[in-house]
Amino acid sequence: MPIVNVSSIFRYLNPCLPLFLEEQLPNMSPQHEKLLATLEFLEPDRHIQDRVYASVGRPPCSIIPVVRAFIAKSIMQIEKTNYLLYTLRTDDNMRRICGWDKPSDLPSESTFSRILARLSSTKELDALHEVLTRRQYQDTVVCHVAIDSSDIKAREKPAPKVKPVDKPKSNRRGRRRKEEQAAPEQASTRIQRQVTIGWEEAVDELPTYCSRSVKRNSNGYRTCWNGFKLHAAVSDEGIPLSVFTTSAHVHDSQVAIPLIKKVSEQVTSFYDLADAAYDAKDIEDVSVQLGHVPIFDQITRRGKCSEVEPDRARRYQARTVVERFFSQLKDNYGGRNIRVRGPMKVHTHLMFGVLSIFAHVALHLPD
Repeated sequence: MPIVNVSSIFRYLNPCLPLFLEEQLPNMSPQHEKLLATLEFLEPDRHIQDRVYASVGRPPCSIIPVVRAFIAKSIMQIEKTNYLLYTLRTDDNMRRICGWDKPSDLPSESTFSRILARLSSTKELDALHEVLTRRQYQDTVVCHVAIDSSDIKAREKPAPKVKPVDKPKSNRRGRRRKEEQAAPEQASTRIQRQVTIGWEEAVDELPTYCSRSVKRNSNGYRTCWNGFKLHAAVSDEGIPLSVFTTSAHVHDSQVAIPLIKKVSEQVTSFYDLADAAYDAKDIEDVSVQLGHVPIFDQITRRGKCSEVEPDRARRYQARTVVERFFSQLKDNYGGRNIRVRGPMKVHTHLMFGVLSIFAHVALHLPD
């Protein structure tokens, strides 16, 4: 099959497929066109390094077609890798778009698993996401950045909870004697440390193992899940600017400062929008230091809550874009089909959906 470059067709000229593509890929469905447009926008062959053949032994399987296949798995909502291989064998258009001409050219399921593990260790998808974000907003300004998190249910056993070490209690009552050692100063909290360090170091301190967590849903009922939590910062257009995956028990406020700092390095924004879980003075101070205007829903303390100015209340309504992003990721891009184990593989699986949504919104593709 000849190599066809359709980047200019999808970006500048016409979203419809030309006649020569219809000859090479007959009976194209809307999903095939969406997959082809997404791959042309992401350009994984330019940003992901392929394995080099050392001229000894069997030539290694190329990574690029497998990456395209994982993107197709996310777009077409295929749950398992063996289902993906079956679809590639039976769907000629999808197989050719991914880069294989014949069904016999497809690698084994174990090869897909090894390549997914390699992508998880190298974090090349995160690097691709950063490149796309800088390219998309190099000449524009983001007005609102909405921050929130969502539960990610996984099929693995949560790690055992570590019990805190009990401090030895003194039997003597009253204040200490002059010769006794003074009590140690209280250690700074994680949010206080994040104010003075970079976002990379702050993210490394966050736990990422599988854990159990409980939250209250929109109806007021308590729900629990085993797995992880995805934290995201989304522009007012619906494009994901930055995402982090942590353990399920990590509170939303502990990831706010790394998100704000990372987004500020990539794009220029004006307002930071978040719900009451992010109502902390340190988070607001970091947002102000970076030149942003924090608009956070406030927690009622001692029965009092300060009034929000009408213009800020109107801007706060744009925060729902991040909730629509999570809904789209779970309903249409495999956010609920977690079949891998380990935080790195789970994050890589979610990144394929995040990149697909990025291209979907940037190209204004129909649902």
